[in-house]
Amino acid sequence: MSTIIVSDRPAVSGHLRKVLTAQGRDCPITHVLPLDQSARMLAGRGGVDLLFVVQSADLDRSAAVMRQLRAVSSARIVAVGAADDPRKILELLHAGADDYLDDAADIETQVVQVLQRLGASQRKGSPGRLIAVTGASGGVGATLVAVNLGVAFAQRQKGCGIVDLATAEGELADHLDLTPRHTLADVFRNIDSLDQEMLSQSLTPHASGASMLAGGASAEEFDALSPDDVERVVQLSRSQFPCNVVDLDRRNARRLRVLESADCILLLVRLEFASLCSARRILDEWKRREIEGSRILVVANRAGQPGEIPPSKTASILGRPLDCRLDDDPLTAGISINCGSPAVLEQPKSPLARGILTLADRIIPAEPQCAAPDSAAPAASLMRRAASILFC
Repeated sequence: MSTIIVSDRPAVSGHLRKVLTAQGRDCPITHVLPLDQSARMLAGRGGVDLLFVVQSADLDRSAAVMRQLRAVSSARIVAVGAADDPRKILELLHAGADDYLDDAADIETQVVQVLQRLGASQRKGSPGRLIAVTGASGGVGATLVAVNLGVAFAQRQKGCGIVDLATAEGELADHLDLTPRHTLADVFRNIDSLDQEMLSQSLTPHASGASMLAGGASAEEFDALSPDDVERVVQLSRSQFPCNVVDLDRRNARRLRVLESADCILLLVRLEFASLCSARRILDEWKRREIEGSRILVVANRAGQPGEIPPSKTASILGRPLDCRLDDDPLTAGISINCGSPAVLEQPKSPLARGILTLADRIIPAEPQCAAPDSAAPAASLMRRAASILFC
């Protein structure tokens, strides 16, 4: 499938082409068509699933071209122009546009959201994979693992939703160095009118292709979350992304119904007696709730520390063997958290990132890559940012 840009404004079409190429959508210069001839040139042309139409200053002309394009193409049509006149936007939507981009705002972020909506419509209701991450005890690193898995899946699957159902403070945003305009609290305050478009507008996109629904609800609002409302949010996210990662704390994992619908559940433990005993109680509870053990992966995080219980001895406590271990890598983890830069992006050859990518392969196998990325430059960049935080 291909992308076409209809435009008489070279600067805008050139910028769109660069953004689309960065998102993996090839759009050569031959795919840029003049406004007045576009309908004739597109007639009978197959394989086009996305059409950007850059508007002229003449509303009547733009609307006429939009109607012509709608008549000859079944592609998703995105109008691109100024957002200062609601009447103009409405006129173009009535003429056949499916979406609208503000050319004075952040084009890259808007294009990412358009591609996500396109992917959702092409899946025709088939839900995306749902991975739930929770910890058996405090300090086990569930949020760090959830964020890095979400970013890894976003790069492999062309998008991933990450939902923060773990903290009222919204720690997940800090791990990605994002400042969300909307949070989970905003969504639930408007739950009666929630639809796909509202959820999409509530997400905060990350450069990796992941999109985050931040926490940020008060403790009272978190306690008042309805399982039915949470299920509605999760299912809307699943319809929008090929993969979704939900960060759950132990309390919400017990109270909400996310685990029942998850394709894969990660239970993170530390190789300490108290954490392992807590994990055993959780596994026994899940068995009583008839959550299939085949969907559960027990993951030892921060493994390899002095004095820990050897992995070979954990089965007698857990009642089942460990499925995976992530080696302790405090330097990478600390710098990643302090800088808001996921390790799988900035230091993919570090022990932490390698372990998480191996875990990601076990959940959703990666497609073969032609060449491994060069991580030297990103790692150096990350170290420079860490130094600026620590010493400036």
